[in-house]
Amino acid sequence: MIDVFVYVVVLNLFGQYLPTVVSETFTLSLLTAVVLKGVIEVVLVAKKLVVARFRRASRPIGKVVAAIMV
Repeated sequence: MIDVFVYVVVLNLFGQYLPTVVSETFTLSLLTAVVLKGVIEVVLVAKKLVVARFRRASRPIGKVVAAIMV
């Protein structure tokens, strides 16, 4: 939950100082932060699976493929 509020603050700071970042309302900022949090969680789970695959690989080609996936 704290992560989402930190993302909201950072998004609003970027929205205030950079003209390319547009956030019309606080609700939109909050929704963007929730989506960002969800995407980060999915990426971390995927990374965990790839690292586990890397550790299980016994052949060098398997380690190279897993390293590229990371």
